[in-house]
Amino acid sequence: MNATPLPLGLVAFNGQLANTDDVQLQWITENEINVRSFTVEKSVDGISFGPVSELNAKGISGGRTDYALLDKNVKHNLLYYRLKVKETTGELSYSPVITLNRNKALAGTVSPNPVRQGEPLTLSLFATSSKSVEIRIIQTNGQVMLTESIRLKAGKNLIGLQTKGLARGVYVVNVLEME
Repeated sequence: MNATPLPLGLVAFNGQLANTDDVQLQWITENEINVRSFTVEKSVDGISFGPVSELNAKGISGGRTDYALLDKNVKHNLLYYRLKVKETTGELSYSPVITLNRNKALAGTVSPNPVRQGEPLTLSLFATSSKSVEIRIIQTNGQVMLTESIRLKAGKNLIGLQTKGLARGVYVVNVLEME
C-alpha cells in the first residue's frame, strides 16, 4: 500500500491590532506532515513582501495546531500579510494575503467565551481614535436582543454588558461605528 501525505491544511490566517503599534497575527493548521517552517511576510504596498519572522512548524500530523506572532512597532496604516510555508523538500507555498487598515481599525474580544447564562460579559475594544459605536447582541435568527451606544476613547476600552434575560444559545456581538 502506497501512502501519500495530505497537504497542509491552513484552516485560518488573520490579524488584528493588539494596541496602537503592534499587530497580532494568528493562524491555525491541520495535517503538518513534511512542513518545516512558516515565515510571516509583510508588505506596505501589497506587492513587495519581506520577512517579519520565521517559526518552526510543530509537525503535528493530526488535529489542529495554533500559532501566534506579534509584529511590533508597526508604523504604516495599510498593511498586507501572508504566510510562506516551507516544506522539508524545500518546496514553498503561500497563504492568501490579509489586509489591515490601521486608520479604520476597531478590534475587539469577548470574554469569557462562552458566557454562562445570566453572567455579565466583558467586551474589550481597541480603537485607533475616539469614536461612537453601537453594540448589539444578536440571536442567530437576526433578532437584536440588546443595543447599547458608547463613545470609545483612543486605545483600549473595557465595556461590561449584562446578559440577564438572554436565553441559552448562540449570539453574535456586533459593533457598528456611528457616523
